[in-house]
Amino acid sequence: MSENSLPDEIISEILSPALKVPDEKFADTYEISPFTEYSESPSAYLLVCKSWLRVATPLLYNVVVLRSKAQAKALGQALSKNKDLGQFIKRLRVEGGYGAPMRTILKAAPNITDLCLSFSDIFASDNTVGLCDGLASIQPRRLILCDSATRPLHNKMIEKLVDAIAAAIPQWQQLTILHCPYMDYIVDRPGIVEALVDARRLQEVAVKLIEDAVEAYSLLQDCPLRSIQVTNPVYPDELEELNWEEQPTSLKEITKYETYRGIAASSHVIPTPQFSFTPMASELREVQDKIWSRVLYFLLSIPLSPGFLEDHCVSPSRLPFLLVSRTFYRLGLPHYYAHVLLMFSDYVSKFTNILERNPSLGQHVRTIVAGTDLSKPYDTDSHLNDESDPMLPITSKLTGLTKLWGSVNGSHNWAGDFYALQCAEVPFTWDAFLAAVGSSGRTLQEISIPIGYHSGAHNPAVFAQLDQLRSLTWICSTEFALDADNVPVGGLSKLTDLRILRAGASFLDLFARMELPALRKVTSAQFNPGFWSFLRSHGSKLVEFDLANFSAEDLETPILEACPNIRILYIYSRFDQGGMLKVEHLLKDSTAANSLEKIVFKIEDCEKDQDAGWTGFLGAIESTQFPQMSEIQFKACQWPKKERDIPKSKWVRWSELLLEQGINLTDSAGKKWRTRLK
Repeated sequence: MSENSLPDEIISEILSPALKVPDEKFADTYEISPFTEYSESPSAYLLVCKSWLRVATPLLYNVVVLRSKAQAKALGQALSKNKDLGQFIKRLRVEGGYGAPMRTILKAAPNITDLCLSFSDIFASDNTVGLCDGLASIQPRRLILCDSATRPLHNKMIEKLVDAIAAAIPQWQQLTILHCPYMDYIVDRPGIVEALVDARRLQEVAVKLIEDAVEAYSLLQDCPLRSIQVTNPVYPDELEELNWEEQPTSLKEITKYETYRGIAASSHVIPTPQFSFTPMASELREVQDKIWSRVLYFLLSIPLSPGFLEDHCVSPSRLPFLLVSRTFYRLGLPHYYAHVLLMFSDYVSKFTNILERNPSLGQHVRTIVAGTDLSKPYDTDSHLNDESDPMLPITSKLTGLTKLWGSVNGSHNWAGDFYALQCAEVPFTWDAFLAAVGSSGRTLQEISIPIGYHSGAHNPAVFAQLDQLRSLTWICSTEFALDADNVPVGGLSKLTDLRILRAGASFLDLFARMELPALRKVTSAQFNPGFWSFLRSHGSKLVEFDLANFSAEDLETPILEACPNIRILYIYSRFDQGGMLKVEHLLKDSTAANSLEKIVFKIEDCEKDQDAGWTGFLGAIESTQFPQMSEIQFKACQWPKKERDIPKSKWVRWSELLLEQGINLTDSAGKKWRTRLK
């Protein structure tokens, strides 16, 4: 691309979204800084070409956020070498003391309009002298003060900074805006409030809580205040506690807030509905039905998703839409029952009665989520004594079912709560499962539900009927009779994701004999001889492998030798038994894993006494043995939020250890550590 192919104005518009820092983020006063996310520096845009360097430099320096001593030192050196750079700085956020470089920065940036200072990040070992000396060199329009909501810090460095701010306020002729989360904390910093009152220039104040608005008005009423903004939503009971109606009229006029439900405090006029209007009255009934059916689909057919139980508890009822008219009832009923949640036994009995009165609804049900309280609990070695099966009348009437799911303790099993599922009460009997396969076997795409044990050896031909099944979570100890002529070798031809959480000995033998041409991912909580036979049959097909409840003692052969084409390996184990994981458990020394790209450790915590073991494992990983490896993810990883925590963080140490091999260590959100300036 030619340097002059685009005007600077267009390049600026292109780069602005990438380099711009939103004001709500810059002015965030939460105790944990919003800038703790670790990502590539936006300065990388300046290295693309000379025209990008020329255009992006003012954009990059427009908002400066300093979070470490090394950053402050580097910025101070840059401003000393190039005096023009300081002219670009309009907003400055300083999350610490950072010593003498702050004097250089502030004196080189006379155009600062917004200054954000954080008391919660200044410790006794920090140095605020440079920051204090430089405050007189600027003329900010807005001052933002961050402080801890739980334990405000008090030390000599903070006291010096408070005194310096109080001394600078009379000189800041343009200061008209103050952001302070908690007024009682600023009162606890002597001198600042007095200086603001004496200056009598404040016009706007922003606080977090409504009670802080009242206190701000009381403290600063001698200032020409025009607005007090409350950033947190206000609960009605907060207004009652403050006797809001009895507060001064001038306070109520300038205070701006939103109620908890997001409704503005000011009133709105609601137009009167016109009941005489009938939509599409002149259209044919078939046309009306098609349009209203589509509308009702979006209103009533709400697919179940992760977190659906929480949504189910707080979401508004869909029932009123069915009661609008007979047309809405007729057209909406199939959509209303497309996804059915059967959490308790009374849900089951009610839905059974509905299917008996409206048999045609059975063809419209797409998802069934069965809870853990549908019948009497039983374990893997027993079955229901009661001959009645509450789910059997339902599953036998559903002809278009695509998803059959189970839920455990308010959390659906797809979230990975495998062990809770193994111990769960069983909502489905074997007969109810067979009925579901018999009526919807050709449409079922996902099965993930605990199934009760049924004595005797059963015909495995049931799996031949599931020719559309793509995901199977098997939690059942029922055994199968494996004769030469009854194994459905070509069954489950579309199965890509198999999760084996509890199974009888014959289940793995059965699946080892099947072709399973589409199988790509396996999760297993069982590591018996049958499982290794299964891997010998299908290990080369797998691209993802999830070792649930894994222990090094379970290994018959190195994992990547049994599954050489795996790209992502998931491991869930605390390694408190059988020793820590070692590289030789994954791969022999003389071989290389040419496909493995990522390892995910799904453990929720890393005990301190295991740190040495993890250091040994991560330090033994070499890029020559894992040439495609780019990431190791720990669900338990928590990156440090403050500069002083970085040297103490084991995650930082491990990350830098892996970076030597070109591998990123990431947290549960997939964010990697970016090495800080030192």
